[in-house]
Amino acid sequence: MSEERETCFVITPIGEPGDDRRLRADALYDGILRPVVEEQFGLTLQRGDLLHEVGNINHQVVRGIFGARVVVADLIEENGNVYYELGIADAFERPVIRFGDPATSRIPFDNAQERLILLPDPYPGVISVVDAERCKQDLEAHLTTVLTEGYEPSTIVTTAGVSAQLQTIVEGGEEDAAIAEALLDIKRELLDTNRRLELLTQQVRSSPSPTLSSKGSIAAPGQTDHTVSALVDQVVEMAIGGMLTPDQLIDRVQALLAGRHPDVKRAAFRSAARTLRSTNLAADPEIMAEIDGRLAELMAELTF
Repeated sequence: MSEERETCFVITPIGEPGDDRRLRADALYDGILRPVVEEQFGLTLQRGDLLHEVGNINHQVVRGIFGARVVVADLIEENGNVYYELGIADAFERPVIRFGDPATSRIPFDNAQERLILLPDPYPGVISVVDAERCKQDLEAHLTTVLTEGYEPSTIVTTAGVSAQLQTIVEGGEEDAAIAEALLDIKRELLDTNRRLELLTQQVRSSPSPTLSSKGSIAAPGQTDHTVSALVDQVVEMAIGGMLTPDQLIDRVQALLAGRHPDVKRAAFRSAARTLRSTNLAADPEIMAEIDGRLAELMAELTF
């Protein structure tokens, strides 16, 4: 008997056969998920309407989510079933990879803070080849992360659980209470930083793409220089605070500045330098010096 493969459960608006929602669901399933999830990572895809079992479909969906190694959710519309199933996935602490487009569909606040693979819906039911290829690359990166041994997803539910555990320590004694309060402060700061970083990332993603000027150089993309600088500052602060290694810092800064106008790059590096010199975060001087040196090297390497 062949060994049963781990599964990836897909949460998506299903619609009716032949309508726009079903066409998008099928395009996502067959054109983006199957080549990556099944062919590259060896997981078995599951979707509620494709479960060929006898019995209550709601029970089957819950079992599918509970038994999945990873869950994929398409948040292209405010669909009650989708968010109900997404809540189940969070409650079961399953890693969730989200698709959607904040520009065309309102993402509820508690999900707007989560990382999103951008999958536009300009023509209902149609996914462009360009978008599909980009999404496959993003999906591969996400799966590589969440399928790493020891990976633990962080959700609103798990965060509440950690808070409850720390509260138990607080009630244990004066010394334990001081430690627990310090941990809670750190947790709150990390969550706030991550939320700000995600919101700024969404702003950068939704900003106009760089275009060619009449002289053939890349034209400045509107008012994005301040947003990009702010995002670079957030990444630098995370590195200063020990949340990113210098290598991770450089990788993120390179990604943020890729294809940007030279003026935007210069402004970002000037802002990062100011952040390094004015930060109130307690950091190892050697780490600060390494970050400063790595940023200077990157600035020299970039073509302006």
